[in-house]
Amino acid sequence: MTLLNLFYSFKPKTFAPPRLQCHRGFWVDGLQQNSLASLKKAYELGYKISEFDIRITRDHHVILFHDDKIGSQKVSEMTLAEVEKHQKVDSFESVMQWFSQIPVGEYHLNIEIKSKVIREPILEKKVLDLIQKYKVENRVLISSFNPFRLFYFRMHCPKIIRALLLTFENDPGNNFILKSQVLNLLAKPDFLHLNEKYWSPERYKTLLKQGVPVVLWTCNDPEQVKKYFHQGVYGVISDTLKPADVKNFEKTSHVETLS
Repeated sequence: MTLLNLFYSFKPKTFAPPRLQCHRGFWVDGLQQNSLASLKKAYELGYKISEFDIRITRDHHVILFHDDKIGSQKVSEMTLAEVEKHQKVDSFESVMQWFSQIPVGEYHLNIEIKSKVIREPILEKKVLDLIQKYKVENRVLISSFNPFRLFYFRMHCPKIIRALLLTFENDPGNNFILKSQVLNLLAKPDFLHLNEKYWSPERYKTLLKQGVPVVLWTCNDPEQVKKYFHQGVYGVISDTLKPADVKNFEKTSHVETLS
């Protein structure tokens, strides 16, 4: 047992996440980001997994939405009706309804939890309830910058794959504790999802050597992705790259899955 066993989960996964993830669904041809339409489009184009963002409104609706605020007002302090005065949004349940009808193994979802809250995990409970209602626990992964959100899923449904998002940008909410990953002791993520700008094979060689899968975001240059795969990166999240753009230089990267 190494020190990394305290900070990452090395248990077999419910599935091996595809190496290329579509970022916020496929939207670059004009669809709205983080929408049911963009997730459907990614599926139609042959992506095997899409990432998307969710938040909760003041009246406890779980919606697909990236930004913390609309103008100067926090989304978490707005009702669904107030949000939709600015932008039509899709509900998380509408995604689960559609996704549950797709044959098992054809498509997966990376659900990014947007929440800085430490206590009162209302969003996480609603998300887990819907995941379990539609019986897709073995087909999704949960990602978040907030290790407390990952800890909730570790405690309440450990079979769901967890990915810690990490960046070193200077943001008021991105403090030393988060950057140091010390709270991985609680979260025990299965994957590290790292901002592409901070990737270094030298810096993360210990993680790679010990078998921690690293996924980089947001990667849109196919030659860079080819280089990353050669350096041992497990996968990438991209706005523009399509499955055909990377299939010829994907290298085998082992992730142990449940039989």
